[in-house]
Amino acid sequence: MAIAKLHAANGPGRRIFAPAIGAVLVLWLGVVVVSSWAGWFVTEAGQPPLALLTAVTLPVILFAAAYVSLEPFRRFVRNGDPRLLTTVQSWRILGGVFLVLLSFGLLPAAFALPAGLGDVAIGVTAPFIARAMEGPSRFRFSRLFVVWQFLGVLDLVVAVGVGASTRAFPQIAGGSANAELMVVMSQLPLSLIPAFAVPLFVILPFAVLAQLRARVPASGAERPVWESEQVLSGARA
Repeated sequence: MAIAKLHAANGPGRRIFAPAIGAVLVLWLGVVVVSSWAGWFVTEAGQPPLALLTAVTLPVILFAAAYVSLEPFRRFVRNGDPRLLTTVQSWRILGGVFLVLLSFGLLPAAFALPAGLGDVAIGVTAPFIARAMEGPSRFRFSRLFVVWQFLGVLDLVVAVGVGASTRAFPQIAGGSANAELMVVMSQLPLSLIPAFAVPLFVILPFAVLAQLRARVPASGAERPVWESEQVLSGARA
């Protein structure tokens, strides 16, 4: 029975969605690169960066719509490995590049400090959070872990909000000089951060929380795929 459940979790849905999601990520990145190269994300200072904000929010909306409306996709997400998705967030340490650019006067402090420090904090702590998930099971459902996930999303929301407002409202965001500096965030290579990395790192915590919610201990609850070794061990016993 345990082996049957394991095969079911790794069944046709997983074989279909895994390569499909890989293809979507490649296509998504390609669209962002082409759009950035064509200058579609660049706006005049004092104008809201609507195209860039659309690039930030649309993938999140599409993910939410697919999760709500497609049962196979919802099962695929829930059967993922929350430890892996949490570890992936260690890549956010690369947000420290904002602090480097700030030191050279290429980004305004109002944006670079919260965005850079927040990303570095999440990136540095991600491996430890993922490691802690291998400990007592109670941590997997603790408030600390949930709060950490939401803090990661909040950091991104603040960064996008500050960046957009600095570009759109120079009169209240440190002047036109700061607004002009923010244009680099809508051009290659930095445009890849708000248009690709930010929505991806917004989606990951919600996927992790969906996985944890599906794994809350309950009568008759199935073990997740990432605990397959335990499942197989129990079956052999």
